[in-house]
Amino acid sequence: MTAVHWVMLNATAFMYGFNRTGIVGSAIVCTPLMLMFFTPATVLGVFMPLLVAADLVTIVLLRKDVVWRPVLRAFPWAVLGVGAGWQM
Repeated sequence: MTAVHWVMLNATAFMYGFNRTGIVGSAIVCTPLMLMFFTPATVLGVFMPLLVAADLVTIVLLRKDVVWRPVLRAFPWAVLGVGAGWQM
C-alpha cells in the first residue's frame, strides 16, 4: 500500500468513527471514497470488524443504559450476516 492508501484508510476510518458518535451522514462519502482505492472485498474486510468492535466498545462503556432486548434479538441475525459475508 502506498502512502495515499494509508491516508485514505485513516481518514475514512476517522469519518466512520465520527459518524458513530451521532453526527449522522458523515460516513456517506466514506464507502465511495474507499472504493476508489480498494476492492469491495477489502473495504468490507477492513470496515466490518472496525464497526463490530465499535459497537462492542459502545455496549461495554454504556452497559448500564443498554436496552438488551433489541440487542439480543438482533444478535443472531448479525452473526448470521457476518458469517455469510465471511463465506463469500
